[in-house]
Amino acid sequence: MNRVFLIPLLLTLLACDPPRDSASTKTPDKSNPAAEETAEKPATTPDEAKEAAPAASPQGRWLLVTLNGKAPIEGTHLTLAFDGDNVSGHAGCNNFGGTVSFTDDTLSFGDLFITEMACVDLLEQEGAYFSAVKKATSWARDGDTLELVGEGVELLYTAQKTEAVADLPLVGTTWSANTFLLGEVASSLIAGSEITLVLKDGEATGRVTCNHMNGTYTLSGDDQLSIKPGSITELACDAALLDQEGQYVELLGTIATYKLEGDTLTLRSADGKNGVIFNAK
Repeated sequence: MNRVFLIPLLLTLLACDPPRDSASTKTPDKSNPAAEETAEKPATTPDEAKEAAPAASPQGRWLLVTLNGKAPIEGTHLTLAFDGDNVSGHAGCNNFGGTVSFTDDTLSFGDLFITEMACVDLLEQEGAYFSAVKKATSWARDGDTLELVGEGVELLYTAQKTEAVADLPLVGTTWSANTFLLGEVASSLIAGSEITLVLKDGEATGRVTCNHMNGTYTLSGDDQLSIKPGSITELACDAALLDQEGQYVELLGTIATYKLEGDTLTLRSADGKNGVIFNAK
């Protein structure tokens, strides 16, 4: 009799107990720490996501779209490139370069140099562009668009899409000089003249304008280079060419570092003020 009475009572109690939500009582999977961490980590807010995103930077290569709302002359390409605290660019005919410093959304150019090739039809645009770059004091980037602003100038750029070019080897390549760096001045070679340099097996050889050089070089560290011009032939040529030749040989004797960028080689003195720029021949 007692067992018969207990069965209906037990069924009544079970009917009164509401079903439990299995999801609400599910315990974390202790065997999977990653799942447990994901379950406990709160969702990222929009403000936190914005702070976590990488900061915009003007670093890179840029192609001018407009200067004070005006597009460049058709067929010309005016550029600007930031690489750390170095700046370089093409003004339509000549190349320029120098140093730059950044603070948040402001920038300040150091001494900028520009080469001195004669391009009569483009000199006005070139002068206006180079002057505008030097006046820029602030920057703003939005994706592939960069804007530089200064007193009376507004330069709008788009990112220059170029495939990276592997650095050519320093040793064994024939390098052709195009620019002398002399303090704040950069000068091109005399039209029609040629200067070459080949470094191989400890020997530094090449054409120094009229004559040929047979010297030596020494490499050390990651970017240290010293050159001893050595012997030079004594062919007679125009006085202006001989002056260029002497200037080049003197510059070579001061070289302390080198930098490779694709097919471009830049040699500089220890203080960085003087040097020579080459392109692979």
